[in-house]
Amino acid sequence: MIILPANFRNTNYPISIGSGFIGDIGSLLHEIYSWDDIVIVADKKVFSLHGKRFLSAFLPDQTVRSVILPPGEKNKNLLTMNQLYQKLLRLGTTRRSVIIALGGGVTGDIAGFAAATYMRGIRYIQVPTTLLAMVDSSVGGKTGVDLPEGKNMIGCFYTPDAIYMDTVFLRTLPEREMMAGFAEVVKYGVAMDYDFFVWLTANAGALLAGSDSELLEQAVAKCCQLKNDIVAEDPYDWDRRKILNFGHTFGHALETLGGYSVLRHGEAIMIGMRMALQLSENTGLIKIAEASPIRFFLDSLIQIIVKRPVIKKFIKNIDVSRMIHYMQKDKKKERQSIALVLLEKPGQAVITDSYAVPLIRQAVIDTIQFINTRERC
Repeated sequence: MIILPANFRNTNYPISIGSGFIGDIGSLLHEIYSWDDIVIVADKKVFSLHGKRFLSAFLPDQTVRSVILPPGEKNKNLLTMNQLYQKLLRLGTTRRSVIIALGGGVTGDIAGFAAATYMRGIRYIQVPTTLLAMVDSSVGGKTGVDLPEGKNMIGCFYTPDAIYMDTVFLRTLPEREMMAGFAEVVKYGVAMDYDFFVWLTANAGALLAGSDSELLEQAVAKCCQLKNDIVAEDPYDWDRRKILNFGHTFGHALETLGGYSVLRHGEAIMIGMRMALQLSENTGLIKIAEASPIRFFLDSLIQIIVKRPVIKKFIKNIDVSRMIHYMQKDKKKERQSIALVLLEKPGQAVITDSYAVPLIRQAVIDTIQFINTRERC
């Protein structure tokens, strides 16, 4: 098992990464934290896969209840939050209870926001079951929900007491979800650590297959370490932490454009990274020769994504004006400019709001046209 110390301001919590240890979760919570009043929050899909086995891991004298949420990003909203609050009240959840977020990024964001706001804050831990949640959303203290006008518009920073990442959960993850999570893994290499990117290109097949626990642990630990370092430097996303949003301003707009139902978050980010790279190339920020290996790798992954007919149709019919409109409403914007994270060197991203809308629009159009043209080949 790999244990990383995570820091958010003056709050420290451990991230445990391994394979097959989650069966001891009850003993861990009892011995380390003395927690015996537990509420598990999971969506219907995750609970049907893991709920029975996960519940069996708790001790006889621990009180464990469950709240089941509807799955999917489209349900990450204030209506679901209100339903969760009501269920917590009916279960008799108090400030001495602990919430366990069992699931992917949506569940982690919702359960974390509930823990932050229910009775002005109760304890919680993250048990991510998807690759995306392990390498990104469960780490760093961000919680929240979406509005129809934009992603993660309501939320707060609230850190868990611990994060338990067991790669055994990834064995049941569908291929599409592994790809979505892999997008965030690739982001760290492209934007922050090019040596890691090169390692990913060499091991992409094995990582996406999800069968090599040691490789997965290495990849997850590397992503968590990179994110921990930057969060410790900029916990509230005012400055340096924005580097982690490489591809996200484009990607979030794509998600919103699809009503949070066409693209998985990671799929949107993969395409968003390609658009950010295209803008970086179009403006001369990065040399084309330096960008070429990254572009080739992103394109190969995007071609897998767009094999789904609904996504192929969505990409073909993107309303670029509406997409730009959503980008202008992105929560990261300052004044009237669109905040972007672009690439000036492999593994070296920069934060900028210097590019006018026509340049951004052209990068979106160029990327869409390339994807559509290559898909027909």
